[in-house]
Amino acid sequence: MHRWANPIYYSYGSGGTVYYEDNVVYVNGEEHGSAEEYYQEASELAAAVPETTDEQEWLPLGVFALTSEGVNASSMYLQLAVSKDGIIAGTFYNESTGATHPVEGMVDEKTQRAVWKAADGTNADVVMEAGLYNLTQDQADVLVHFGPEKTQTALLVRLDESERPESGDSASASAGLNLNLPGVQVKVGDGGVQVQAPGVNVDTGAGGTRVSAPAGVEVNTGAGGTKVIAPGVDVRR
Repeated sequence: MHRWANPIYYSYGSGGTVYYEDNVVYVNGEEHGSAEEYYQEASELAAAVPETTDEQEWLPLGVFALTSEGVNASSMYLQLAVSKDGIIAGTFYNESTGATHPVEGMVDEKTQRAVWKAADGTNADVVMEAGLYNLTQDQADVLVHFGPEKTQTALLVRLDESERPESGDSASASAGLNLNLPGVQVKVGDGGVQVQAPGVNVDTGAGGTRVSAPAGVEVNTGAGGTKVIAPGVDVRR
């Protein structure tokens, strides 16, 4: 991530680096434009995602609880990653409703403004933004746009692995938790854990674990023992 070697910190609201006053947006104390123009910039940046490939390199930013200052509980979560090309991707998960939505967006290379929205068209006017550097910290200020006329500040709080939501606690436990990145998918449900990546498939369930990889390599473990298959090789035990 050398292209962002000089981090830029973002904060929102009164006393922050970005704030609104009389429908005008100020960035670092200087007039940037109208609230509508600032929202339009965010919306266009979030929509400017180029086509991704399986060879895309990604840096996981983490899993966060979406909350507000002074609020300890949250039922909304974001899993985010960024590519070397500045593409934002991940998943929004609402534990209360069981709803899961893929998110995507972009990082502006000059300003390091990271912007994303739901990739499936859900709440099309809602756009979130934060500084890329902020997303590498344990807490990150977030500005949520509800269209061009309404905004709300929020907080992303990084979660340790033990704090991350479990599908069994949600309203749709049977559906499990589905985290998506371009070319990588992790599903957790009653049937076990399934991991899919380019050329690799790991599936754990009641029948055992099955791993398939490129070049015809396959590993199966189950009640019947372990089976390894590769070109010219067949091992069963």
